[in-house]
Amino acid sequence: MSFYANRKYKFLEVPDNGEIETEAFLLASQDSVINLLDILGPKAFAFVKADVNGNISKLKARYDENPSKYKTLTAIVLEEIEQGTTRRPHSATDALLWLTRGLHYMSLFICNMLQDEKQEESLKHCMQDAYNKSLKPYHPWVVHKGVQIAFMAMPYRSQLMHSLSNGVDQDILKQDIQDYHDLLQGHVDTIKEFYQQRQLERI
Repeated sequence: MSFYANRKYKFLEVPDNGEIETEAFLLASQDSVINLLDILGPKAFAFVKADVNGNISKLKARYDENPSKYKTLTAIVLEEIEQGTTRRPHSATDALLWLTRGLHYMSLFICNMLQDEKQEESLKHCMQDAYNKSLKPYHPWVVHKGVQIAFMAMPYRSQLMHSLSNGVDQDILKQDIQDYHDLLQGHVDTIKEFYQQRQLERI
């Protein structure tokens, strides 16, 4: 099985009511995104990995306080809205904001990689475009410079696809990646819409 098909925890279909289950979401984020970043380069993308891991840990800590009460992500954020604590440092609302930005970044990269008509070996342009459209507007200048160095250390397309394939046919791998992307982007879009509806900070 490919890297994505072999994940123990996968993103599920977002329910029609938009209520994303907290535990399933965090486990899928940890299992797939963190491992993908390791394949892309554990040192080069350490800044993204640390951010994603940190925000997962913050949300997991809140969930563990009362799993039944915080069964969904919306339950966590709505409580902080009611308490007026969404903008406090280390709030769960802020953690979900930044985690979703990181997931959006990875989703855009995967989309760019799949839709690149030239199928160029270098993936730097795919990652650069994803970064520009997701994380760059929220990062200080010094981070921008570090990101450019990270992009230079990325594996080539053939190397990445080989690492993700685990020996499966390339057509099957591409479908697995597309299916994963669609589920991931569905979660990003749902959370973004929820934040917009509640007039929270833009993702």
